[in-house]
Amino acid sequence: MCDMKEGKDTDWEYKINKDGREFVPYNSSYTIETLSTVSSGQYQCSGHHKSSNDTTTSNITSLTVLDKPNIKLTAGPTIIPVGGRVNLSCSVDDSDGWKYDWFRRTSNSNEAQVDGKENRDIRVSQGGIYRCRGGRGKPVYYTDYSDEVTVEITANKPRASLTANSRVITAGGGGRVRLSCSVDESNGWKYDWFKRESESSAAQIIKDKGPDTMSISDGGMYNCRGG
Repeated sequence: MCDMKEGKDTDWEYKINKDGREFVPYNSSYTIETLSTVSSGQYQCSGHHKSSNDTTTSNITSLTVLDKPNIKLTAGPTIIPVGGRVNLSCSVDDSDGWKYDWFRRTSNSNEAQVDGKENRDIRVSQGGIYRCRGGRGKPVYYTDYSDEVTVEITANKPRASLTANSRVITAGGGGRVRLSCSVDESNGWKYDWFKRESESSAAQIIKDKGPDTMSISDGGMYNCRGG
């Protein structure tokens, strides 16, 4: 907005210059509807008094418009078993203070925002096509959308694997063996643990929905199941 503060506006003819060149003739104000990097520059207005032929020039105002920051979406393994989860992470050019919107769509559904997710890191168990964007400030300034990541759910049941750090327990010596259960390189599982005394005996559950490791001091036949 250019205002000479002398006489009436109708006494003056205005123009706005950018970088020393005429930018907006015959106007005392100008609104940049959509800012972009080409909007950067040094702006100045001048007024020519119609009666006296005097010309008055304003101070220079500099405007710098930066490119939108880059946003990046990274993911863990994107092919996961039924019940598995994958980590998704959204980040903006080494800067802080952002909240993140997450979006998901499928080949059969329109894109929708993932409810209750504002963190840069989320864990998802649904297949689909995901993307994110960052926002900060008031009013909120948004980045562009990230590239998309496709999460696929495999139809086959995942396999559970049981390992032991030893297969021998020293009798009467307070020895223990550590058992570890894992499911096909995926996270978020709880484990049921079972024990049989012999090949012919029925398996008995010894721990329900427990962690992925347990320590035993009794001999027997052990197995595990993820859920």
